[in-house]
Amino acid sequence: MRHACFAALLVALASAASLADSPSAPPADATPLKLHEGESKAIPARNGAQAVCDDPAVAHAEVQGDSLVLVAGSVGQTLCGVRFAGANRALYSVTVVKADQKK
Repeated sequence: MRHACFAALLVALASAASLADSPSAPPADATPLKLHEGESKAIPARNGAQAVCDDPAVAHAEVQGDSLVLVAGSVGQTLCGVRFAGANRALYSVTVVKADQKK
């Protein structure tokens, strides 16, 4: 009985570890955006727009004039949420690839 419980615990831990290593799918309402390292993408925005990215090492947002600019950092994937003036919001699933992958 003790061995069966231990084996079940090992299986549960292995399953949890494999789930933690695999990236979760982005929300269905997220707009996919692929950038290369160092690349940026302007998102038209009115005054007062704000953005935050889950992993700022992968991508971060900067305000430039009337636009929010998503700037790619290191290779990876992150979600960036944008709140426009008022109650409008947008969600971007940003994937950053190596600069030499121009496909």
